This record gives sequence, structure tokens and C-alpha cells, in this order.
Amino acid sequence: MSSTDLSKIGFDSWRGLWQYDGNLLHTLGLLFLLIVAYGVAQGIYRIWFHPLSKFPGPLHLSLTSLPAAYSNYIQGTWVRHVAKLHQKYGPAVRIGPNHVSLDGSIGWPEVYGHSRIKSLPVPDLYAHLLILRAIEQHEALVSASRDGHRRQRRQLGHAFSDAALAQQEPVIIKYVDMMLDRLSRRADEGQSINIVEWLNFTTFDIIGDLYYPLIGWIIGKSSRRSLAKYYSGPDPDIIAYMMKKTRDGGDGMSESEVLVNTHALVVAGSETTATALSGFCFYLSRNPLAYTLLADEIRAAFASEEDINLVSTRSLEYLQACINEILRMYPPAAETATRVSPGDMVDGKFVPAGNAIFTIWSWELGHHGP
Repeated sequence: MSSTDLSKIGFDSWRGLWQYDGNLLHTLGLLFLLIVAYGVAQGIYRIWFHPLSKFPGPLHLSLTSLPAAYSNYIQGTWVRHVAKLHQKYGPAVRIGPNHVSLDGSIGWPEVYGHSRIKSLPVPDLYAHLLILRAIEQHEALVSASRDGHRRQRRQLGHAFSDAALAQQEPVIIKYVDMMLDRLSRRADEGQSINIVEWLNFTTFDIIGDLYYPLIGWIIGKSSRRSLAKYYSGPDPDIIAYMMKKTRDGGDGMSESEVLVNTHALVVAGSETTATALSGFCFYLSRNPLAYTLLADEIRAAFASEEDINLVSTRSLEYLQACINEILRMYPPAAETATRVSPGDMVDGKFVPAGNAIFTIWSWELGHHGP
């Protein structure tokens, strides 16, 4: 009797579990079908009905951004891949579900013109990575509205004026001389060096000296110290210029705005400069004629190292030509900052405002553009 009851109980338990699993499998199957249907519908929309469907480009890139992310962040070949896409498809290429790349022969007035420009907002993830969560309501220069960008650009202009650069020149010369001394020692010892590393060391030291409050948790003390330094010392740093009052007595950038912009300006002042100089050394070493012409121009212009400064080097025409050429051949920034679609005609196709983002691929412009 007891054994029978236990068996019955066991059978009922297994039957209930089977019914539960059956319902669960049915639910999971239905959910899977809904996901597949959604994916198919989204794919159909992106290929044939999306506002960017009129732009040419590989089919798989119009469906997902994963191939672009893999090529960019894993393989590191995205820059040259986009250049090949422009050669195949023309001046405007769809490189993502909501992303169009322009080769620079078109798009400047429509996307970047003063009358239509609209910055792409900074994503929340980007703000978190910059440790800006507490102050993310403040606009960075690269993503500010037109009025915010104009105000911050005017304030930053003081730090990069001829007078400011003249004050900062001793800092630059100090670290350049330090690098040359280290390289000279290693050359005397017969050592080989990685010039890319040394250029990065030097440019980062320079920008670190000029832009010393880099750590977020000391930004308050550092920025106030910079402001005090501006009014009490002869050599203000970049932070001091950013916080200087305007001509009409208005306040400069706030401490929060200084912190927001520090990341971009440090990268722009160090890594990109080192990248351009690395390309400069590479291409010059592969062209003996260009190297000889440049060396002759410099040696003829200066009797000693002390004569070389920011003002005297401006008259070196061949040096300026070499710098412009390296910025064309090896631009530190392969693309411009993204902009949301302007609600205008781009490459003969109307794109509604806010439906997509555009980028001008400066790498393609320099290598194959007009």
C-alpha cells in the first residue's frame, strides 16, 4: 500500500515536471522565433527601407556594426579597408547601419558647414570611461553645441596664441634636448632604438608639463593652483589660460569643463604629435633625396642649435612642405569627428535630420582624394 502510494506520487511528480518542461520549451521556442522574426524584419528595413539604403556599400555592413568593430579594434585594418571601399563604391559609402563615410570630395558644407553643424552627443559609456559621470552634464569641446563650442574655443585660443607658445617654448626645448641627449648616448653605445617610443615619451612629457593636472581626483586643487599661478607667475600653463576671465569680465571655463576637456587635449597634444613625427621619420628615412634637401636647408639656415626656435623655423619652406606632406600621407586622425545627419542632400541623396552619423575619412582624402 505504501509502496504503491510512493510510486503514484513519483509518477505524478514526473508528469508535472514533464508538463512544466513542455511549457518552458514552448515558451523558449516562441521567444526564439520572435527574435528571429525581429532580426529578419530589422535586416529587411536596413537593406531596403532605411534612410541610408540609398548609399552604396557592402551588404553585411548595412546589417551590423560588428565587422567594422572587429576590423578596427581587433585587426587594426579598418582604416585601409574603408579606403578600399571608397575606391570601389565612390565618395559616399555606407559603413554601418547608421554610418556613412565620405571621402572629403563631398560633404563639407552639408555636414560640417557653420549653418548646419550639429555635434553628436557623447555616449554615456564614453562619459563613464572618462570618469565624468558626476559632471557629464558639462559639454566637452569636441561634442559641444555651437554656442558651447564657440565659447570654449575662444577660451582655448589664448593657450595657443603666439604669445602663449613663446612662453611655453622653454618647456618644449627642455624635453626635446633631453630626448636628443638620450638618443645620442645610445648611438655612441651602438644601441638600436625604437624612435616611436621615444617620440611618445617626449610629447607626453611636454604636454604633461604644460597640462599637469591630469588626475581627476586632484583637479580641484590643481586648477585653482593653475589660476593662482597665472596671476602670480610669468609662465602660465594651459589650465590657467582656460580658466582666465574673458575680456568682458566673464568667467573662463569651469573646473568641470576643464576636466571634461583634459582627456581629449592631452591625447591631441601628445599621441597625435608623436604619430605624425613617427611617420615623418619613417618616410624621410625612405627618401634619401628628401632627407638631403631638408638637412641642407636646416644646416644652411642655422649656425648653432641655439638659433633654432619656433619663430626661426617658420621660414624653412622645405620643412613646412615636408610637414604638410606627412599630414597628408600619414594623418594622426584617420577620420573627422562624427556628426549627425543634417537633414539635407548628401551626395545627391536626402537624409532626414538625426537618422544617421557622418564621417569624413581624411585618410582617403589624403591618399586618393582630389
